[in-house]
Amino acid sequence: MVIRFVQVRIHDASSRSFRLAYERTVIAALRTTEGCLSASLLQSNKDPYECVSMTVWKSHELAQRYEQSGLFATLVDALRPFYAESTEWKIQLGGDLTVQYEPVRTEPAVQQYSVEMQDASAGGHHQAPPYVRIVSHRIRSGASAEFRQIYEQDILPVLLNRTGCQKAYLVADPGDPTKILSVTVWGSKSDADVYERHGQFSALLAKLQPTLSDLSQWKMEVGRGTGTRVSTSEDVTIDGFELLVGEQFH
Repeated sequence: MVIRFVQVRIHDASSRSFRLAYERTVIAALRTTEGCLSASLLQSNKDPYECVSMTVWKSHELAQRYEQSGLFATLVDALRPFYAESTEWKIQLGGDLTVQYEPVRTEPAVQQYSVEMQDASAGGHHQAPPYVRIVSHRIRSGASAEFRQIYEQDILPVLLNRTGCQKAYLVADPGDPTKILSVTVWGSKSDADVYERHGQFSALLAKLQPTLSDLSQWKMEVGRGTGTRVSTSEDVTIDGFELLVGEQFH
């Protein structure tokens, strides 16, 4: 199983037309695309102008076939009117030796992850996720097996017993063996917030500490010594996304 995230920035965070366009183009097309299990448009809690298309696929091969067929590029272009204009400019010297400024076209950022582990119920039923929480971990070299063992034995059972937690995936980045994501699907944002506010997330993160990068371990140690919890983008990052529109296909 594979999860694909396509991240875009839009120029109108409250645009209902963007949701309708996604539903009528992306969801309509993927509904009949071989191997696609679900498609959802999510909006970031931190930045409402950031949206993510999250699709779940039966296999890496079928996801790659979709992209190589040209359908992905067609869908990207169909939604292009909603993307925020690029703030980057390319400076070049023209044929008449004058300086020319050309805007760089904004392209969606695509990330694809292999599902390494999932809860037992996630294999046969996929639904549009009401709220998705993504925790990105940086692990030290050679600690991936230990990380997976701790996640399976100590983290996954706790997550699945939390009120509102519907699914949990552990996904790996094929291009970066030090990056692992924990993707959890919740019935509501409030359920996920309660889980984090009550300290259980911090307790589970402490169990994973021996497998995290040296930088992360050092900063967590300093945090405990000063009575505060230290978190940086180099260590563990947390992102939350709410559902705008989505559909399960199989």
